[in-house]
Amino acid sequence: MSKKPKRKVGRPKGKAQGIAVTRKKISDGFDMFCDDKNISQIAKKLNMARSTVSKYRDREGWDKRREIIREKATRRIDNKIAVDHSRHITLARALQTTGAKRILTLKDKDISARDAKDFIKDGIMLEREISGEGERTIQITIKLPLGLENM
Repeated sequence: MSKKPKRKVGRPKGKAQGIAVTRKKISDGFDMFCDDKNISQIAKKLNMARSTVSKYRDREGWDKRREIIREKATRRIDNKIAVDHSRHITLARALQTTGAKRILTLKDKDISARDAKDFIKDGIMLEREISGEGERTIQITIKLPLGLENM
């Protein structure tokens, strides 16, 4: 009795396993992942198997990398908002200061007392709005020097 040769399982000799995954494809996949595309969408777009995309997501730590990128972006945005907020407060206070100084030094041909009052009022309202208190209504009373009350 003769023995039958064992049949080899797998791909035939000389046949490539599949299309090589390039760094560009991995990078493009990560970019899509950061844009909130799911694994199926990425695989379809890159013409890759879902399992291959998942393998690179896990191997290269896409979840963690995306989270780090988002945290940095959030910090940059928060810092920019804080700088803008501070600048706006400074401008609002400058309006108030300009109005107060003009009222104290009013002369002919200067701005009117009404305009000076409006500077102060606008500065206070702007400062309150920037500080998050703008929705609540308050009464602002500005006392003018004697002789200017009726302006």
